Amino acid sequence: MNNILKRTRQSWKLTVFFIGLLLSGILMLLGFFNIDNLDSSRFFMFVGGGMLIGVTVFVWSCLIIQCPNCKTKWLWYFMSKKSALHGSWFVSLTTLDECPVCKKDYR
Repeated sequence: MNNILKRTRQSWKLTVFFIGLLLSGILMLLGFFNIDNLDSSRFFMFVGGGMLIGVTVFVWSCLIIQCPNCKTKWLWYFMSKKSALHGSWFVSLTTLDECPVCKKDYR
């Protein structure tokens, strides 16, 4: 798969996005599944830390995955559209050949 993110050397950013969200979810689940065995400060470390990582990696990814030409934030562009509700933001982002705003072709 040779999508626009690979051609603009940004695929690692999407990988960091998914790894960060996975880590965030794992930390929160560990906190919730061990709620009876953790004191309140450790529970907050797991759940609060997971939430902080999730929000941070989401905001970072929305700001950093962008068109090299016009600086349109591609991840935010597709997630803020109605396609985000159906999960097609990922398909839209990974099958992109040109910037949807400035129309620069990255094939």
